[in-house]
Amino acid sequence: KKPTPKSALHFWGVSQIGYQLMQNMDTTFFSYFLTDVALFSAGVAGTIMTMTSTIDMIYSFIVGAVVGMVPPMKWGRLRSYQLVLPPICIAFFNLQFTVISNGIGGAALIIIAYVITHACMQTAYTADFAMVQEIAATPGDRVKLNANRMVGSNLGRLICSYAVPTFVAAVQSIISE
Repeated sequence: KKPTPKSALHFWGVSQIGYQLMQNMDTTFFSYFLTDVALFSAGVAGTIMTMTSTIDMIYSFIVGAVVGMVPPMKWGRLRSYQLVLPPICIAFFNLQFTVISNGIGGAALIIIAYVITHACMQTAYTADFAMVQEIAATPGDRVKLNANRMVGSNLGRLICSYAVPTFVAAVQSIISE
């Protein structure tokens, strides 16, 4: 087996920073966005959150099978997910927080964007996790790669603990003016 690439050993967890930023922003800001920015009633916001969370939960049970069953693209089975899905995820993440109306059309756009965003995030995350086994040449390298994933994940959470409240306060001040 080839030796583990040095760049992977040093930078493997960097993608986890972005993943945690999106995940924490989504978790923290979604309900606020639905009620205070998109101006959905509490009942409609609760319905949107229940529907999206239920679909997200169901997909989380099958994402491993999806990663394993979909034929590989030109970059390989796992790496393709890491190259193709993040741009799609970012586009739909932005749509998820877009207000076109507080009616059924607006709710449908948010639900569809949320589901696509989370499917992309979960699939890329699963591929990232599975790829460690593929590229690590030794058990020590596997430990190093997984440790880097956790460092990136925790760094993303740390950044979010400061950035998300600041962002929400800035949005609130803009809305209240």
